[in-house]
Amino acid sequence: MEQEVVMNLWLFTQSVTPGALFSDLGHLSMKMQVIYELGVRAYMMSGSDDEMTKLLKELSISEFHLADRFPLPNRYYVQVKEESGQFRASSGDNEPDWAKVMRGVALVRPDISGMRQLEYFTEALDAFEKTLPARKLDSVGRETRTPEVNRRNLLSVITTVDVSEDGTQVAKVETPPRSAAPSPITNLWLSHDERTGAIYSLSGRPYLIHGSDKDKARVLNKLAYDFSLTRQVPIPAGSVRPDSVYSKDLFQEVFATIEGGTHTHSAVNGKTTNSIQITPQQSYLEAMQVNESTSRLTRVKIGRASWFS
Repeated sequence: MEQEVVMNLWLFTQSVTPGALFSDLGHLSMKMQVIYELGVRAYMMSGSDDEMTKLLKELSISEFHLADRFPLPNRYYVQVKEESGQFRASSGDNEPDWAKVMRGVALVRPDISGMRQLEYFTEALDAFEKTLPARKLDSVGRETRTPEVNRRNLLSVITTVDVSEDGTQVAKVETPPRSAAPSPITNLWLSHDERTGAIYSLSGRPYLIHGSDKDKARVLNKLAYDFSLTRQVPIPAGSVRPDSVYSKDLFQEVFATIEGGTHTHSAVNGKTTNSIQITPQQSYLEAMQVNESTSRLTRVKIGRASWFS
């Protein structure tokens, strides 16, 4: 079945006082819920719209920790007017008419919901598409095109993430997970040139889910074609044959790249959010050999079973 690029999108919100945005209004104690940051993560999926939406919702619970983050565009703003010790706040994307204006934030508005929220992500999606990598199709170095994002018919799920004063992030979802902490899982790929028999590059992609080992295996299988969204890492020095039982050490640079791609992020009040780290020792893993030219996948063994958590 044909694969397509689908997306999880997140709106990061925080409850703040006017003093968090305007230092001279620190005496006002009433709070307002504002959007200040966006998250984007793409996946390669196949299936019906209902099937893909269900998986996106399952991933939306914790995958925001691994999302690319973007500030809310400066065309959005919050403006505050004080009257007799009280304040009135408004938000929009037109030129404000009050003096106290903070750009790059917006009030959470019930009248902007569902897919109408996609407008917040226009600039973020423009920037994100430019980061999608080209990949080598074989050991000779032929490259494939960047995966195309169909913005006119983009299947996506938009989720709000509430950020507390201490930086804790919680996604507002229909069915919250029973366990507090998500489990890291990772797909690993070895690019195989069937013509020469050479393994010529490696790649990997982590995910965060809640569930059993059966759930982990199911999600990794559903996302087996995500290799087209990852950056390739050259094979370390030394010969690697496609019939080998691969050592986990082969993927050290891949995991270094993964670990380097997880960051802390600041809330409106400047406090950092919780950091998530993905390591091979923590991760439930699935490894596949991929022929980039045909997208044909073959499962392979990596190290010992004890490497799987």
